[in-house]
Amino acid sequence: MQRPSELDSDEQAKARSALLTVCTEGWRLLRSFERAALKLDVADQKRMGAQIGFFARQIAESLRTCGLRIENLEGHRFDPGLAVTALNLDEFTPDEHLVIETMLEPQLVSVDSGVVVRWGKVVLSKSAALKSDVTPIGPQKDTSNA
Repeated sequence: MQRPSELDSDEQAKARSALLTVCTEGWRLLRSFERAALKLDVADQKRMGAQIGFFARQIAESLRTCGLRIENLEGHRFDPGLAVTALNLDEFTPDEHLVIETMLEPQLVSVDSGVVVRWGKVVLSKSAALKSDVTPIGPQKDTSNA
């Protein structure tokens, strides 16, 4: 097996794409486990919550090694210019104010440039309360001047 430094650019691109796919699917699995954990008793919720948190940190760290992060847009106002595919957009009229109700697949973004590397998939609903900022998943680098 070749070491990463020995891979040509095509092989590196394939390896990066595979990592993005694994992280995306891992994120989706985490979301399923979060919903399932809510059905457990408190002690089991706490245990499963710790395991979910550990796996989420592993995904975030794996993406960070590639200079990427996951952004969660749930609760934010939908704009057609967002780098997401809205699966139910055709259910609404153009004049309706929409919000991203559910992220089905995460949006992957470059940490340094903010460029979206992989679009997310979302489900929309009519606007209610909106969040003001995008919420990254996992630990983020400190941008304060402290």
